[in-house]
Amino acid sequence: MQKNKQEIRQKFIETRNSIKGRTIEEKKIYSNLNKLINCSGPLVSLYYPTRSEVSLIKYAMEMQNKDIKIALPVIIKKESHLVFRLWRKKETLKEDKYKIFIPDNFIYVEPKILLVPMVAFDKEKNRLGYGGGYYDRTITFLEKNNKILTIGVAFDQQEAKYIPSMNFDKKMDVIVTQSRIII
Repeated sequence: MQKNKQEIRQKFIETRNSIKGRTIEEKKIYSNLNKLINCSGPLVSLYYPTRSEVSLIKYAMEMQNKDIKIALPVIIKKESHLVFRLWRKKETLKEDKYKIFIPDNFIYVEPKILLVPMVAFDKEKNRLGYGGGYYDRTITFLEKNNKILTIGVAFDQQEAKYIPSMNFDKKMDVIVTQSRIII
């Protein structure tokens, strides 16, 4: 199964890398996200985009202008779950040892809504990431204490017919692309 996942991963990373008109398509994704997330909602975790992921940076600015509290994930240990730091309006980000931008503070929070990057997904809301298991471990950890909402974020072109999943793989509650919301 790992070989099959790796083949799918490689194919969809190439597909995602080749997407044209990203800025326009990302604005459509923001519009769909706004249908799910409003200013009265709980703390939201975004991600800083790497490797051609859907960029939520402009969306983060919109959210901060609406006074929605947001956080970014931080890797503390390789085999552990992610933790989250509050990202306040106009606050500086710094690059960590994994070359990912994180808030330059030590204000740790627990989000109730996670916007999750994806390499690929299927209509059953299975998600394929890079294979590190960070979000699977994090979702499992957060679900122990609270009800959370997981929203996978991707372009339409990242949809696969089938994503193989194992018992520890976490499905998304919702998937948002530029053309639809899969609930």
